[in-house]
Amino acid sequence: MQLDLMQAGWDSRDSKEAAILSALQMVVDRRAAGSHCSELPVTLAAHAWRYNQGQLLSCFALGNSSGQVDTAACSMSCQFLPAVSIQLRCTAAGLVGQAPEGECRHVRDTAIVETTGGSVRGLLRPTLWLAPGERQPSVMLTRSFWGLPYADPPERFRAPRPLSSKWQGIQDLPDYYAEGFSPKTHCAGNAPLDDGKGSEDCLYLDVYTPPHASAESPMPVLVFLFGGGFVAGDAWQNGHFDGIRRAVDESVVLVVVSMRTGYLGHLWLPSLRMAALGIMLSRTSGWHSAGYRPTSRASGAILGA
Repeated sequence: MQLDLMQAGWDSRDSKEAAILSALQMVVDRRAAGSHCSELPVTLAAHAWRYNQGQLLSCFALGNSSGQVDTAACSMSCQFLPAVSIQLRCTAAGLVGQAPEGECRHVRDTAIVETTGGSVRGLLRPTLWLAPGERQPSVMLTRSFWGLPYADPPERFRAPRPLSSKWQGIQDLPDYYAEGFSPKTHCAGNAPLDDGKGSEDCLYLDVYTPPHASAESPMPVLVFLFGGGFVAGDAWQNGHFDGIRRAVDESVVLVVVSMRTGYLGHLWLPSLRMAALGIMLSRTSGWHSAGYRPTSRASGAILGA
């Protein structure tokens, strides 16, 4: 349940557990009733709480206890992204439909951010936010920019190099929660502490902006370097460091930086003129020299810097 909350932009303080349990209980009860079209597709049932609950009930009502096929369709929108909806049909095989891209976790941002590395689009994610002076929180859209490269792919045991060229076109940044996706911010570490999923091509960073970020009111920038004793660890921490809550709660633009760990980042060989490459990575070729300060007023409105 906690992971489901994190993926949708919430945490345990947001009191969403009751909503999740209520929606799951509805799904279970409808399935137990055994009526036609009473069972949601698995991809929808797992996150039923993210959808409009009234519309969900209407979709369950498409079937009937006699087992006759009702070919009527229904529409079901995301509870916190009402512009995103799906169509379900009651067929002989039961309710048929596919979850939207992002499974109600996000929508692709239409705004384009210009950086010295090239043009990117991030993700808009619904998050509960308590505005200054307000007593009740509201759902606001926040921006996440996952997997921004800030240096060239590193050579083993060599100092990092700033990006040497721009990518072509607009790069749609990835969804870290997509099934089977392995974040590029996970650097390979020392065995056995490393889980074996890391890569040496890991010089990337993540940027999170609160809903009230604007070019007119620049915000503080908080830079986070992950722990692990410089031996292992990763900036994403298997989803346990989704920085959107920190950015919202502390009203900062949060930059989470990945760096090489273990012998790949901290092996000391004076004969090869090697030093702590992991720290050098963060100190010299990082977010600032790579140009991740927005290069236009429109970009400033997005990143709030």
